[in-house]
Amino acid sequence: MPTINWPMIHRAYAPLFCAGLAGMYMKYCLIETYRTGITRSHGVESLMEMSMLTAASYFSLDIIVNFLFVPGVTLLFAFTLFRRKAHILATLVSCALVSFYFVELWAQQNLGQYVSLVMLLEGAQFAQTDWRMAADYVSAVFVLKLVLTLTATATSFVMIPVLANALSMKWIKNAGKYSLGAFSVAMAVLAISAYPSNPNGLRQDAVRKAITAAFSRTQDSPITRVSTDESILAFRQLTTTPTEIADSNMAGVESGSNLLYFIMETGPADVLPEGDPSELIPRELIQHALVARQHQTTYPYTSDALFSILTGLYPDGRREVVARGGFKQHRPLFSQLRGAGYLTAAYLPVISKGEADDTMLGQFGIDKVFVAQRHQQLELPESRRTLDEATKLFIEIVRASPHFDGTRKEWMMWRLWNDLRCLDQMKTDMRSAIRSGKKFANVFLPLIGHGPWLRVGESIEVRAHGRYLMKLQSLWLQEVVDLLREEKALGNTVIVMTADHGIRSAREDPDFKAGTLDSYSFHVPLVMFAPSAFKKTFEVQRVTSHVDIDFSVARLLGLRADLGTTQGYPLWVDAGARRVYFFAEAYGGADGYHQGGYFMRNAITETYFQNSRMEFSSSSSQILHAVKQEDVANALADFKRIHRGLLP
Repeated sequence: MPTINWPMIHRAYAPLFCAGLAGMYMKYCLIETYRTGITRSHGVESLMEMSMLTAASYFSLDIIVNFLFVPGVTLLFAFTLFRRKAHILATLVSCALVSFYFVELWAQQNLGQYVSLVMLLEGAQFAQTDWRMAADYVSAVFVLKLVLTLTATATSFVMIPVLANALSMKWIKNAGKYSLGAFSVAMAVLAISAYPSNPNGLRQDAVRKAITAAFSRTQDSPITRVSTDESILAFRQLTTTPTEIADSNMAGVESGSNLLYFIMETGPADVLPEGDPSELIPRELIQHALVARQHQTTYPYTSDALFSILTGLYPDGRREVVARGGFKQHRPLFSQLRGAGYLTAAYLPVISKGEADDTMLGQFGIDKVFVAQRHQQLELPESRRTLDEATKLFIEIVRASPHFDGTRKEWMMWRLWNDLRCLDQMKTDMRSAIRSGKKFANVFLPLIGHGPWLRVGESIEVRAHGRYLMKLQSLWLQEVVDLLREEKALGNTVIVMTADHGIRSAREDPDFKAGTLDSYSFHVPLVMFAPSAFKKTFEVQRVTSHVDIDFSVARLLGLRADLGTTQGYPLWVDAGARRVYFFAEAYGGADGYHQGGYFMRNAITETYFQNSRMEFSSSSSQILHAVKQEDVANALADFKRIHRGLLP
């Protein structure tokens, strides 16, 4: 019978033990994030008031996975293949696990959810676009913690022979032989004694949750092959959306008008006084505009929000739609405008290498996609003038911002220059189109408001910085209005001003409530200037969505006679008790909807909440009982099943 080489086993187990500690820390941080929900579910004021066995039940599966299962499988594999070099493989596996745990821990603490490998890849490509964008999200402290943990893990196996040589007494050496076995038995006894009766939600181990998220399909759900007509009818029945439109007086009232979508980056309405967007809109526009006071994005991610604005559909399946070459039956508004002879264009400072936004825009009917970063010809007089303007504006902002972070000067200058080049190019194209007697439909997407917000303005409050940047972008909207007035085209131009989304990570604002649906992330301003349709300010107080914009504009321009395959509804028509969905599971850890109140499912804890407003982190939100939980779960599952039928 072969003898067991305990020193070699201990040496190989040491780095795996370090990785196990990292896995346990990941679970501890998860429990800390949701401690309020845990205490409320157990009817106590703090975690310390819970019994030891109840508290241990939240870590039982983590003990099994981190100290028994993962090390056991790894050691068996390592000693089978490498024998005396098993500790090297164990160390490599441990370092890989620690790196994975740290990345997922960062995601959970900042976004509220462990992220998929697809999103991690997109994040890496996002960083390649410009390193300064990555530096906004990954702190030096995070990198230092990771490096120190990896160093400890990689060198831990060295300590075993050192300790063995240091311990000269025979009985200590004999005790050390069996320490790993004793530790394993102790961990098994503890885990079994505290094993939860219902191993779901927070009682499930964090490692499994992270791995499940890593290999998920992001927000894309499986395709259900049914006809488009059946799917749209089922969707309207599910959401109680009317199938008829009682607004015949609005159809085509802006026929032949130009169109401009002015979409601010990271512009939550919550930073504005009482959420009122009036201060962002030139007075001559607000007097002939629809103002939606409870407008919501569909997803706190730019590409997904843009998908909804341009198609009138929720963004589940966006990546697959773009990968397949666009829609086969559904005709987005810009595609119709292009067919009607409009000059269609989009102006973006930059496109992340991880996204195919230029491809998506082209598929949806936009012929010209101007990306400022791809046009760096400083020798052109126009580029030099724009650079001078950006420099002047930069100096003005810094002088007015006593708390500005000097290390971000280059970053702000880069943003300003690219935004102004997009603005100048768009204004040039608009003037040319007007003077040549052609109609235009443009999308303008400035970057200056991208979070984390620059510390601009006099205040030290984060929300004040966001408001300052939104007001800065509104000055650019005023420039466009001035041009249209000069060219006598303002009266036949529809202008839609909104934002892609709000704050969506703790790095952008520590007040961000990770793992919930929150108005700070979803509530965005929406103003639709349509001078022939609205003779005075028309305020909408009910909940509206980005999916409503495409159809509403198409209706005003006379391009839609019925709802077709859109999931939206005219902004100015009361849709009754229509259900409006919000999705953020892959980028925030929660999904939900509004229908007579707000309902939310937290993906990590697998708990369901209800509240009268979009805010679920306070005691005002109610944890739903089992029957109502099933209703919400079915409402979310049915949406995904039905929605996918619209995409093939």
